[in-house]
Amino acid sequence: MGNNRGAKALRFVVCFVTGLAVAMAFAPKAC
Repeated sequence: MGNNRGAKALRFVVCFVTGLAVAMAFAPKAC
């Protein structure tokens, strides 16, 4: 349970950062 939660949080962070970068470069359609 704890490991799954950590993986989910990490995935969210990666998705958020990638989305922010893409939004600054093109359009806010990362995730």
